[in-house]
Amino acid sequence: MDHLKGKVTPFRQAYLQWRSLRNVPFRNKFFIGYDLDGNTYWEFFNPNNPDRARRIVEYRDPKLNWVDYEAPPQWVQWLRYARPHYPTLDELHRDKVRQQQIKEKVRQAEARWRSVPLVDKSGGAAGGVAGVGAVGRALGLNVDPAAAGQQQLNGEQAQQQQQQQQQEEAEPVTTDKHANPPKPIERHNPSEGFQPVAWSQNPIKRG
Repeated sequence: MDHLKGKVTPFRQAYLQWRSLRNVPFRNKFFIGYDLDGNTYWEFFNPNNPDRARRIVEYRDPKLNWVDYEAPPQWVQWLRYARPHYPTLDELHRDKVRQQQIKEKVRQAEARWRSVPLVDKSGGAAGGVAGVGAVGRALGLNVDPAAAGQQQLNGEQAQQQQQQQQQEEAEPVTTDKHANPPKPIERHNPSEGFQPVAWSQNPIKRG
């Protein structure tokens, strides 16, 4: 199965295969592989660290902005040295099929949920039991209606008790001002009672 049909021409595939050879003299940049979009991944000599080659990606259409591309997680891990070997096209194709299957299962589950009729709460516990049974049948589960109804009834009672407790805690506490009148403030500063008087000069006695 040709995963690159219409994305990479046969001539360019042959050229890139030749660029992947490491026994060519004076070659520092080597082709590694493709992704399903036809983007190419390279490895070349790093003069700052000869034991750790640099890894880059070259997108198929250089005219587009880089934000318009999305590299597969497997290739991103290889670029960051998080995995030792680069991913193959078959591995990328299997992962793409797996993602499509997951999306299809999610779509089917959402369709089953939409097909379940809504429960009328005004019908009491009986309506709740019927609703739970319908949901269980729609999802292919074995649900006991009696046990489900009892659990729903217990949940409603607990919710009512919690609301009543919150309402009691929110009520303001009233106090009687005349029962506990405020005490007079005691003054501890001696200068508060000071009153100024007229100035009088005392005669000085000289001996």
